[in-house]
Amino acid sequence: MSLTRDKPSFLISNKGKLLLVLNNIFYKKKTKKRKQRKYWVCQTKGCSVYVHTSLKDVVLKVTRDHNHLPHPENIQLKQFRTKVKERAMKETTPIIKIYEEEVISSQMPPETLAIMPLARELLKERAMKETTPIIKIYEEEVISSQMPPETLAIMPLARELRKNNT
Repeated sequence: MSLTRDKPSFLISNKGKLLLVLNNIFYKKKTKKRKQRKYWVCQTKGCSVYVHTSLKDVVLKVTRDHNHLPHPENIQLKQFRTKVKERAMKETTPIIKIYEEEVISSQMPPETLAIMPLARELLKERAMKETTPIIKIYEEEVISSQMPPETLAIMPLARELRKNNT
């Protein structure tokens, strides 16, 4: 039971919940909070390691050793996905373009790239669809579709939809 090698950091889950990242392992927050402590449990199914932190997120205790190895590539992947989602919410650049730019700029190791989802998989995520403007999703679906050129020619472009909505 080593206390910590790394400083704890935090990410947001797909459901919008806070995740603790410690020694390349994700922990989800438990609802109980008492005596100025927060409790976190390892997110890996079947692993019951708890981390106790102060309200200021200082690690106080790690209950036992994990029954699995850490996967640093999962942390990098989660950080990448979070960055893509944040940019998609703030910018009007198509999600596929944001994805490509972030892959190029991230310089991830091959083992992380191997488990990375395709850009189309990110488009399907519920959180992204709920927070991304309809026009942006519509435009990407039209561009990525395999429609014949005659059909694409008669479909309104996003800029025309913007004019009609404003």
